[in-house]
Amino acid sequence: MSRGPAVAREADGTDPYEPYRIVVSRLDEGAKVLDIGCGEGHVGGSLVNAGLLVDGLEPDPERAEAARAHLPFVRTAHLDGAVAEGMPNSPYDAALFMDVLEHFVDPVTALRTTTELLAAEGRVFALVPNSANWRFRLKVLRGDWRYADWGLFDRTHLRFYDTTTTLELFTDAGMRVERVWYLTPSTRPLEQRACRLRPSLFALHTLVEARVVAKGST
Repeated sequence: MSRGPAVAREADGTDPYEPYRIVVSRLDEGAKVLDIGCGEGHVGGSLVNAGLLVDGLEPDPERAEAARAHLPFVRTAHLDGAVAEGMPNSPYDAALFMDVLEHFVDPVTALRTTTELLAAEGRVFALVPNSANWRFRLKVLRGDWRYADWGLFDRTHLRFYDTTTTLELFTDAGMRVERVWYLTPSTRPLEQRACRLRPSLFALHTLVEARVVAKGST
């Protein structure tokens, strides 16, 4: 049985927290991308400007309408609805879940459903908050469980993952993890080094690139 390609675990200390640039660097120009949970389309729009063909999927009608100013096509629907109704450029070369998977009731099912919209050997890129980050731990240690409008304690988060359980999401969904980046927004050399040495404690996000495993392959 083939073990498949090795997973590269690294922190990106050369770029001041631009995971979207990493995604662009991993895709060919003109690649078809589905931005799931695209919000107001700002991220997808930056990818369009970089030469990718990006469609959006957003369940919130107001955000979806705003996203249409940045993306050539946006469907107002949940993921199941996109599969049922179809998407104009499906099958896609890649799907994005950028700070989105933690908002799903069942992220594993969401990943499996996404494969229906991807080409054979299509890829998924997901940016997932690291809830084992020292800031999260310190807040809990202090007994402070108050939610916020954004960040690690975003009040709309339904799931919480660390750097290990994030990868398990993809293997549980039947995908092959090909590359992992552990990211920190800090540009300070000491914090970047700490992120490289102890990502479970110092990374703020995990960026995962996973590939759909063809049926019958090992």
